[in-house]
Amino acid sequence: SVAIGIIIESMEIERGFLFLVDQEKDELGRSTYTLRPIRSPGERSISNVELDEANPIAAALLRESRPLLQYDLDLLPVYRTASAFQLEWFNDLHAEVYIPIFAKRKWSGLLALGSKLSGNRYTADDLVTLSALANQTAVALENARLVENLLRLNNELRKARHDLEESNRTLQKLDETKSDFISIASHELRTPLTIIRGYTEML
Repeated sequence: SVAIGIIIESMEIERGFLFLVDQEKDELGRSTYTLRPIRSPGERSISNVELDEANPIAAALLRESRPLLQYDLDLLPVYRTASAFQLEWFNDLHAEVYIPIFAKRKWSGLLALGSKLSGNRYTADDLVTLSALANQTAVALENARLVENLLRLNNELRKARHDLEESNRTLQKLDETKSDFISIASHELRTPLTIIRGYTEML
């Protein structure tokens, strides 16, 4: 959030969004990339979007590792093979440029920036500067991901501990029920055995 604020203020840009990119591979080794927004309190809600490695938008960002313009998404035929939902998702951001962020040669984030307050278009120098600034956020993004994973693991451990305690309570109840059953059963068996023993002694 601080990084976006600095970029927006220094470059005089209307709006900006930062996304974490999560990569998952299927059984055939094909990658799917999920873009998740990093939101500050009070910001509008943005849904996640998935892009597989064959998607022209993901392919361009991965292959060229350089900014992608909304102008290109709107006009170039190569991007028309993307789904209507994906194109609409990018359009709804009201951004003009998308800058991929790489950490250890892995696509880890995406910076989406709106129009310049001056109304001017982004120059080649602007895009070079923005790419350099975006890559400076890579360490912060990786730290955010590590903290997020740590919190998730803590929650999973807390849940596992709760489940274990619940299982222990259930086992304790079962043990008490077993003891009660054995006590009652032995008492009920002892009563007729006493009568039988009495009759056998009389015989």
